[in-house]
Amino acid sequence: MILVLIQIGVMIIIGIILRRSDKGYLSNEFKKVNPLTFDGEIKKPQDAEAWLLGMRKFFRIHDYSENMKASLATFNLKAKAGIWWEDVKNVRCIHEEDLSWSEFEWLFKKNYLSERYFDDMENQIVN
Repeated sequence: MILVLIQIGVMIIIGIILRRSDKGYLSNEFKKVNPLTFDGEIKKPQDAEAWLLGMRKFFRIHDYSENMKASLATFNLKAKAGIWWEDVKNVRCIHEEDLSWSEFEWLFKKNYLSERYFDDMENQIVN
């Protein structure tokens, strides 16, 4: 009887692990929290940084792989930002399944956040 219960417990754990590694499951879980989208229309320089911060906060409480983080982030790029991302993928021959969150974040910052933005932010903090 105990052996059967242990086997059932192991099967449940394996099912949970497999389900949580399934992209469809993760995407549905991600959609449930209504994550921020980014359309590339920057009214204030902080808009792009605010979107990245929102994504980082979300990822702090969810245990996603680096690749899944990048995939979920690119999924939430809409309008101009979505077009920008498709162009970047094509020009740089990026395969999303190989893209890490840090690589995506670097590309995003390079396009949407200038050095002047970071200089201005640093000056605000210092002063």
